[in-house]
Amino acid sequence: FPAYSRFTRVLFRERFTIEGERVSAIPLGVSDFWFGPRKSRKATRHAYGVGLDKIVMVTVARLTRRKGHLMTLAALSRLPDELRRRIAWLVIGPNGEADYVEEFRDMIETADCEVHLLGSLPNEHIRDIYGASDFFCLTGIPDSLGRVEGFGLVYLEAGAGGLPSVATAIGGVPDAVLADETGLLIESDIEAVAQAIAELAEDSNTRSILAAGAAAHACAL
Repeated sequence: FPAYSRFTRVLFRERFTIEGERVSAIPLGVSDFWFGPRKSRKATRHAYGVGLDKIVMVTVARLTRRKGHLMTLAALSRLPDELRRRIAWLVIGPNGEADYVEEFRDMIETADCEVHLLGSLPNEHIRDIYGASDFFCLTGIPDSLGRVEGFGLVYLEAGAGGLPSVATAIGGVPDAVLADETGLLIESDIEAVAQAIAELAEDSNTRSILAAGAAAHACAL
């Protein structure tokens, strides 16, 4: 029986009465679409009002509590002023819980951070944005019901666009983001997220090495 990550394989073995060796972890693969042509970095940044001098961090996820947008914004807010003002955060995804979205918007208004809430976008536009960005960030957290990412296909889609990731090591995410190979895998902790964002934002060499690993990993699955 196939499971799409080591995490879901463990869940499958725990919850169903079948022999453990009959359950195999077979990670999901990414569509060829995400490797396809995209608009130029300059044109895409212009379309979304982002300067060419900015370090662009992108997140693609529903605005829901377990996706960790509040933690990411809190981490951004902790960065030194000079670095924080060099970063533009593009947030793509539909709204989730109304109270969470309101809390997130309120926090954006009081934070000294450049955040672009882009809502839902067609995949073609997301692919263009990956090409115009510098790294991907999705720092999920377990919610009160214990729900968590079973895998994290979006990290591979970003990797296909040449982006390394900042990701939290929860659920099946470690199968999608390989620690120190395709991105930085960290705890669900504001300070840890801040340090990871700072590392990728400041160190273009690390970004390039991890970007190559992310593209290779996405291509291999």
